[in-house]
Amino acid sequence: MKYIALLLTLFAIQAIAEDFDYYLVGIPAPISIQPETAAFDGKTFFNDSRILWNNAQEKAVGLVINFHKPENITRIEVLTSKPNEILWAPYKTEFFSWNSENLSWNSELSQPDGTGSATKKEYQNPLISTVWKPAQPVNSKAIKILMNGEHIWLCEVRIYAGEKLLKPEYAPVGPAAQTLLPDKEGVASGASSNPDTVWYLNGIDGKWLAVGQPNLLNRRDKVIFRFDITGYIPAGKVRKAVLQYEQVPFAARYRDELLVLDHFNIERARLSGNDLISNQVDAVRKYILERAVTNPIITRIDVTSQVNTDLSKGFGYSTFRVSSESAEVLGNPQNEATGVTINNGTMKLFIEAN
Repeated sequence: MKYIALLLTLFAIQAIAEDFDYYLVGIPAPISIQPETAAFDGKTFFNDSRILWNNAQEKAVGLVINFHKPENITRIEVLTSKPNEILWAPYKTEFFSWNSENLSWNSELSQPDGTGSATKKEYQNPLISTVWKPAQPVNSKAIKILMNGEHIWLCEVRIYAGEKLLKPEYAPVGPAAQTLLPDKEGVASGASSNPDTVWYLNGIDGKWLAVGQPNLLNRRDKVIFRFDITGYIPAGKVRKAVLQYEQVPFAARYRDELLVLDHFNIERARLSGNDLISNQVDAVRKYILERAVTNPIITRIDVTSQVNTDLSKGFGYSTFRVSSESAEVLGNPQNEATGVTINNGTMKLFIEAN
């Protein structure tokens, strides 16, 4: 059980990438030993690092890929199968693109597998290639790929924007990195609909950090956290800074959430409810958290530029805010709780000094 728990955690970690980051959804029992690299390493070997799912279920499983900027997608290839065992091939693969106007997914292609090649003796190492090639490039902030089948052996995913093959470029923090945590008054949440009175240091009831709509009202809750960087002011800059936090959709939710990570361009020596509605921020990243996610997703985002900007201004704090653009734009039409929890205590800023 400890081994499975470790693998669940590994599968939930988002890759830090130049072009995109990604996470897996609907995973019943992930058993890949290389979850962060196996799907995008350019290799198609049939080995244990390629097994992603091995459990009969009705719901589809797959990947959500968040691009760091909208990309013009021209082709996606999904390579699956196992030598001579069609059981390990998906019977249907689906492709979706994110609609930035409706803040929802567009269904682009539902492709059944009709090859049957994995059962033929002459195919010793068959690969079933499922391809989505739109007639015109599809400009999108995110792509979702879902596979249906009792067992899925995913070998490789290839995403093209024109002739460019998009790849995650991993940037792990080195072992010498220091870990900063928010100070005791450096975490808060509240309702941007009523920032003067609905404001909680350390979250609702002193623990729950909600983003979106935590009840039937149109509250538009946001989460704010800051880190003390005064120790790096003498040097004036750092080599690398990576922000990390853990998040999961509400148990009851009715939509996917488009989330926004903002960085305050002013120093916040003392957090207040006004920070919920402040426009003195710059967007760092937008990303979609799929409602089908059941395991916590660990998000890592490179914030080296933001921290160094703070240091160049002599700021003693780097402050960030997570909000839901879905809540801001769509409100709460179903009058039900829907959103994301930032797990309190998981916010960390990893610093590699010069």
